[in-house]
Amino acid sequence: MATIQVNSYEEIRSPSDKRKRKFYLFVYIATALAFVILLGFFIETDRNLKANGYVFSEQYAPLYALENAQVKQILAKNGDLLKEGQLILELESGHLDAEIALLEKKVAKRKDELLSKELTLLFARKKRYEIRAPFDGTLTIASFSKGQTISTTQLLGEVFGKEKIVILQVAEKDAARLTVGKVAFMTQKDGREFSGLIDSIEPGIKANETFRYKRVIVEIKLLDLEPGSSCSAKINVGKEAIIKQLFNP
Repeated sequence: MATIQVNSYEEIRSPSDKRKRKFYLFVYIATALAFVILLGFFIETDRNLKANGYVFSEQYAPLYALENAQVKQILAKNGDLLKEGQLILELESGHLDAEIALLEKKVAKRKDELLSKELTLLFARKKRYEIRAPFDGTLTIASFSKGQTISTTQLLGEVFGKEKIVILQVAEKDAARLTVGKVAFMTQKDGREFSGLIDSIEPGIKANETFRYKRVIVEIKLLDLEPGSSCSAKINVGKEAIIKQLFNP
């Protein structure tokens, strides 16, 4: 009796058929990939430039003493809202106080123009022992106590004006795509969101021979933002092909 052997399709396929199948599969995948890449050159989406920065103020003044002296009175505290000319700190000027008191008695007894002028000069010298607010703003003051000796090189505090700005650090190549008047959307670490308009683009720092930064100043309307607090920013610079965004993030 004859035996009939039945082989499966896979078994009777020739090696050339397998090679053809692999080749067609490769062509199909390569064609699909090429089509997707080609679409990437024609499909455009919004391009958002991202940057980091911090809150600052248009007016800013560091506070230093004009004379080496001891602290006599501390008349303001950290976070106070100051008025221009408000006394923040008074330093010891005992010798001047004594001279002023003596001269005031002399001027009271007899009206003398020279004595009056000398008294005016003494009051002007006394002002060198007073730290006052240079403009309306918020005070950030260092920690020190009454009687402590301070020097003219010691930072006593800072006054930040009411009008706030955000200073962004942007790579030079990206800053070239920005223009004054564009809207920047910012987010602080606590999740608070706000926006502002780019007011100026200034020369920044040189990180190394090939990478440079520019300072982008954003004008904002919020007055209660804490100076020095950090934030991230997103700025729309228009439409750009998807493929370009993938290779130039």
